[in-house]
Amino acid sequence: MIEQQHLYRVLRHALLIMVVLFLVASSINAYVPVIFRYDDYCASDDQQRMLVDSRILEIHNRHSVPVVLGVIPMKNPDCENPTAPLIEDEKRMALLKESMAEGFVEVALHGYNHARLAQEGQSGEFSGLPLDEQRRRISLGKEALESWLGIEVDVFIPPFNTYDDTTLEILNEVGFRIISAGMYTGPEPTHLISIPYWVLLYPMDLNLLLQEAEKSNSFPPIVVLLHEYDFFESNDSRAVISLDDYERIVSFVASSKNLQGTTFSQLADDQDLLDRFRSATTRVFLLEYNLRRFVPGPFRNGFQRVFFFLKRSIGFAGLLIVLYILLFLAGLAVSLFISRLLGNYRSLWTGISLVMFALSAYLVVRVGPFDISLLAGSARYMMFSVILATLIGSIVGGVRFSRSKVRRAVEIRS
Repeated sequence: MIEQQHLYRVLRHALLIMVVLFLVASSINAYVPVIFRYDDYCASDDQQRMLVDSRILEIHNRHSVPVVLGVIPMKNPDCENPTAPLIEDEKRMALLKESMAEGFVEVALHGYNHARLAQEGQSGEFSGLPLDEQRRRISLGKEALESWLGIEVDVFIPPFNTYDDTTLEILNEVGFRIISAGMYTGPEPTHLISIPYWVLLYPMDLNLLLQEAEKSNSFPPIVVLLHEYDFFESNDSRAVISLDDYERIVSFVASSKNLQGTTFSQLADDQDLLDRFRSATTRVFLLEYNLRRFVPGPFRNGFQRVFFFLKRSIGFAGLLIVLYILLFLAGLAVSLFISRLLGNYRSLWTGISLVMFALSAYLVVRVGPFDISLLAGSARYMMFSVILATLIGSIVGGVRFSRSKVRRAVEIRS
């Protein structure tokens, strides 16, 4: 009896230790990283551009939230009033070095000069260029930044977010560790860590996203892409936000207990966070973010809230099931509707299937991998749903055709 009581006591203690360890493990990385990626930092004598650049860095310094600068070392033909290599722009070089000294800036190489040089229908500075030319541009850009700033640069942001297999080969060869482009804007890296952006600087969308992330420790790391032209102070027609509103966003991240501003290097050093970024959880938010673009502006807020509510209520797997069912029902309804319109013309069933297949293939190419991106099998779900619905519609139509034919034969005999 005593031994039995002792055994129970040991088991209780072991259970208590396991619970404590579980709670401790759950608290590790119990935050959502937020990376602000600011592209196109380059030499320019445009005063409005300088105003935006300096204010962005000031905001991040004031709130101690890191920012990743995509720096263009050489004369950028796309910059307003381009002047010379960055080293000759004393104001910007001084601003960059001061910001680095404060410890809140990570420098990434953003091409050599951000020129549009790609060939054969490609876009960007590197896609389609010969290996030797890509090596020359990447090596010179890396060497320039490292010599000017006295640091090692191992993060690469391809101009226009495009690159090819040759680019990846050179990046690995010359010592880059991380690449940040867009979702499916180039081949999947093998020897590099890929941390693409998946959120643009739209204030309403980003605010809702951050508010949702604050409520969940399992929310994937958020990578926000911004440019100088996103801000009204740049006087650019593409602007979507003021610098004051942007500071409120950065301040929200800084004051949040569950959000943490970080850099690409910090995220790459944490395997657990990287795994979370690559998980299916991230994919569902990518799906929401891209689907929302097809929703009319006045309804986007409500759409996002409904989407997040469903995600919280039924989870990622449940959301995929709902999406699959909706796609299936839509495809089935279309197929059956067409079958009713066509009546008993059997030769057109094949045509219906081909049309639906062509539509699904169009969705795969135009909506699937490029926009909805990492949603696991989203394109396959669409295609399978439409094809299955078409087959069912064809079977139903075929059965109806057979029955009607039998009825007619019976009527003729009688």
